[in-house]
Amino acid sequence: MEKDVKRYMRAVVIIMITAFCAMKLPHQDKAIFHLIMPTIKLGPGTRLYLNGILPLALLLWSYKEIVKSKYFQCSKFLIFIIMFFILVPFTFNAMNVIKVPYYLLSGGLKSIDVVESDYSFSNEPNGNTIEVNIILKNYGKEVKDFNVSIDFPKSLEKIIDKDPILLPQKYTIDKKQGILRIEESIPFNYKKGFSAEDLFDSHYFYDDYKVILSKGDQELAIVQRGE
Repeated sequence: MEKDVKRYMRAVVIIMITAFCAMKLPHQDKAIFHLIMPTIKLGPGTRLYLNGILPLALLLWSYKEIVKSKYFQCSKFLIFIIMFFILVPFTFNAMNVIKVPYYLLSGGLKSIDVVESDYSFSNEPNGNTIEVNIILKNYGKEVKDFNVSIDFPKSLEKIIDKDPILLPQKYTIDKKQGILRIEESIPFNYKKGFSAEDLFDSHYFYDDYKVILSKGDQELAIVQRGE
């Protein structure tokens, strides 16, 4: 059977575009798809996530186009396995490489980005603490003696006395692909009239927050997406 090369190439281009739009933007925990189809807040504890629908639809369309192109003389099942378990994951991971020049050209604090971050609250008889875990990656030169703080969601402003919080030490991150892991435990108190129940009822874990890097007069706020 005759191969439909144009149909195959069109599908490959759509896969590339999908991977690009699914890539997290520099200094944000969001991709273009998150901006096109933002999370819908239905209630205090209910969110509707639509940003996964569009990339899934595009990938399924590409799969069907590749099958119809008859570019590969193998079964639909094998094409599906190769595409979704090898080609697509590789393309999505490789797409992150295009961000590296941005970090290198930016320099200073802007050469650093957040790989992972989370925080949680611990309520113990001997005191309340905020448990902070952050992984930073540096793409440029070594950066010494910078501060890290977390700007919590607005839903926490009236409940706890630490907003934002400044982590208790200065940090140094190695140059070129240097990784810095931060684990801190910060004591906090509830504001008058509030308790752990109010903290849970605020559903703060759904809301975006910021990891803020600062050094002298430089400051970089990196948006982190809520759950």
